[in-house]
Amino acid sequence: MGEIFVLEYSQDISEASLYEIENFCVLSHSELIFAENGIALISGSASNMSDSAFVKRIARVIEIKDRQEAISGESLPPGKFYVRFLDGSDCHDSSLESYLGGILGGSGRVSFSSPDFIVRVYHLEKWYVAIEIFSGNSSQFENRRAPRRPFFSPISMHPRIARFLVNVSNAPKNGTILDPFCGTGGILMEAGSTGRRVVGIDMSLQMTVGAKLNLKYFGIRDFSIITGNFLEVEIPNNIDTIVTDLPYGRNSPMHRQDILELYWKSMEKFGRILKRGSRCVIAVSDLQMLPRSLPDFTILKVIDNRIHKSLTRHYVIMERQ
Repeated sequence: MGEIFVLEYSQDISEASLYEIENFCVLSHSELIFAENGIALISGSASNMSDSAFVKRIARVIEIKDRQEAISGESLPPGKFYVRFLDGSDCHDSSLESYLGGILGGSGRVSFSSPDFIVRVYHLEKWYVAIEIFSGNSSQFENRRAPRRPFFSPISMHPRIARFLVNVSNAPKNGTILDPFCGTGGILMEAGSTGRRVVGIDMSLQMTVGAKLNLKYFGIRDFSIITGNFLEVEIPNNIDTIVTDLPYGRNSPMHRQDILELYWKSMEKFGRILKRGSRCVIAVSDLQMLPRSLPDFTILKVIDNRIHKSLTRHYVIMERQ
């Protein structure tokens, strides 16, 4: 067994959080040992987890004990620290932190203002003492929300969801992601911010101009934005994955029959673009509008996200056969 890491993850869309973690584990040849109540344990590597849409914190385990009294702190590195405690079993509360600081040898070493490291103690079935190695900054996603962009549309996907779709597309770090219905560029921004090259297409000149403005504003330079009909545009031959939010009737002037035809023809073209084994990740609001037969693809996972009473988004992860 390799190193053990504790992940704290968002439970807003638990199914998406867990699927993303499991997918990262497969890519890094790691093992998901446990996941419950917003806490996960993995064995192996956590190097790619910092790009997660939902992982809030990562800590490397240095001590595992059956009882809290057995915790010694002998494995702690030198330097100043403070302790934070989280109980996945709801047996104890944060008032235990002072006690834990004492048995970890915190006398004269505790510093909240300038610590050398932060100790995270978790109580699951056992007690885990860990050193925090990553703490996510939720403001990175909030700062890229539609109203904070130079150009925005009120129907734009939340950056956290866009990041999730990009992550589970399994595009290589130096790969190229295509969004054939890019709108204001929300998916492209998340893909570009993780180091991928991005290609976006949209029929609206206003949208493509706005997407370029947004990408430049957030420091993304390796992109290509094309104005035109995806079904008619010649696509570069270096596309690794497709990630897109398909147009849907609620916010589109298209009639249902037109959208059905668009979906069918788009999926057909997706199959021609992608290599075998590549992924296509889409968001739709009505699964019945997808073609009943997808001969080029196998559906790996469908995750439902209820936005409000009358709208549920479905995130569909597919693999090219």
